Amino acid sequence: MMDIIKQDDYTIFVYGTLKSGSKSPMHALLKDNSMFLGRATLNAKLYDAGGYPGAVLSSEPNDIVLGEAYLLHKPEILLKELDAYEEYGPGFSEPFEFKRIKAKITLETGIEVDAWVYVYNLDVDKLKPIKGYDYLKS
Repeated sequence: MMDIIKQDDYTIFVYGTLKSGSKSPMHALLKDNSMFLGRATLNAKLYDAGGYPGAVLSSEPNDIVLGEAYLLHKPEILLKELDAYEEYGPGFSEPFEFKRIKAKITLETGIEVDAWVYVYNLDVDKLKPIKGYDYLKS
């Protein structure tokens, strides 16, 4: 699989409403325009942001979020659609609830790659932490 993933490829990590098993039409768009690389993990804490999760990066080794990794076929088009879905970027009011950043993820094979991830960008003090590591199974 490593020959498929190159440093400048466009990999995305999803952990909530964009995951398979979600009823979101945006997951269908992602699925139709990417290659599923497998399950993956992100070193982060997960919070309930009101019907959807928000991940906040963490340096604690036990803070793990389970998600999925995808290789985007047409990243310039798909990322624009996903940014709109996450209300991130031009045309949306700052501060954004989510921001898209590059972060290290670990594929189920143990390989670490850089991937785009939408992380929660607002204060989490009043948000309820999600028990477990998988939003769709919490």
